[in-house]
Amino acid sequence: MPEYETRENTYESVTALNSQIRSTVASLGGGVVEAEIRSLNLAASGHCYLTLADADCEIRAVMWKGTVSRQGNLPIEGDLVDAHFDKVDFYPARGSLQIVLSSLEPTGEGALLRRRAETLRRLEAEGLTSDEHKPALARFPKKLGVIAGKDSDAMHDVIQAVRLRSKSVPIVFCPALVQGVQSPMSVAAAIATLCQTEELETIILARGGGSVTDLAGFDNEQLCRAIFASPVPVITSIGHTKDRPVCDYVSAAFAPVPAKAAEFALAVSDEEMLRTLDEVVAPTLAGARSRFVAIAGELDRIENEILVGARRGLNRRAERIDDAHVRLSERAHESIRARRTEVRHQIELLAAADLPSRGAIFATSEDGETLRSTGQLARGEKVNLNFADGTAGATIDNIESQKEAE
Repeated sequence: MPEYETRENTYESVTALNSQIRSTVASLGGGVVEAEIRSLNLAASGHCYLTLADADCEIRAVMWKGTVSRQGNLPIEGDLVDAHFDKVDFYPARGSLQIVLSSLEPTGEGALLRRRAETLRRLEAEGLTSDEHKPALARFPKKLGVIAGKDSDAMHDVIQAVRLRSKSVPIVFCPALVQGVQSPMSVAAAIATLCQTEELETIILARGGGSVTDLAGFDNEQLCRAIFASPVPVITSIGHTKDRPVCDYVSAAFAPVPAKAAEFALAVSDEEMLRTLDEVVAPTLAGARSRFVAIAGELDRIENEILVGARRGLNRRAERIDDAHVRLSERAHESIRARRTEVRHQIELLAAADLPSRGAIFATSEDGETLRSTGQLARGEKVNLNFADGTAGATIDNIESQKEAE
């Protein structure tokens, strides 16, 4: 293990330590620092106490009463200023550090524009602004992300423009700070959040108009690199001025107004999609309709042929049935006529014979059944003898058949 030599300073008290710190920081002297005014408090004493900050750090500052009177109009919270200070002061009693201001001046647009140009040159040199490195935009994204100030005009304008093109695409809104030294970090965090949303395929980053100072956060190099590296394509709509912020050059597309951003995000609107469908589907439907009509006509023809054939077959069958009916009727009539003739002949023969009138009789049982054979008789059985002029009862006491007599 290497051995390190340590140097230890010994102080008799905290007062002695703070005194040494005050002497050390006093040696820093004065200077100028660019910062955002995070807070500003004009005390009753006339002194002005401020907090100056950038994206990562802050420092306390004071402007004494006499300097305040010479300053005139004080900036307000959120302003970007060049803070001129005479010295760095350490107050031993509270162990606090602050800078003593000699003046506050708004950061000049010239300085911001020079810084913008320098940042843009660095990104161009690395190829981050080249069109060939810009990601392709989905023609109709499954989900659309929007980053803007919470409840800002830019938020409402972008959402309205998107809804005019599509009433169905889901919109995921993520608010962010869009002005001030903290805006680059806030916007980058919003991009990272939206990139975690499932099926989100496009992000619109929007802010309304403003001065170069107001839009300085969108020239931030770290934010520009985050936009370029985003796995979800980012469309920027910042400002509405001819002085475009650096983020416009590294984004997938930039739009001067929200309506144009919506056109980039939704290359095909609902209306255009319906019109395209009509153009594609209408000829198909027309062709299908023609084919359907042709098929229907062919089916009608086949149906007519089937019906005609069936009708002919039925007619032929009906004719055969009619013929058979006629033949059967004739046969039945012939049979009836023959039977009638036969009966008539028998009646005529019986009438001609007129057996009772010639002395013949016939026997019947008590039930009225005609007895035609001695086999129907039994000894002691009573029978009726039928004469031409009446009947007589008799009892059988002797039966002799013709066969027995022989």
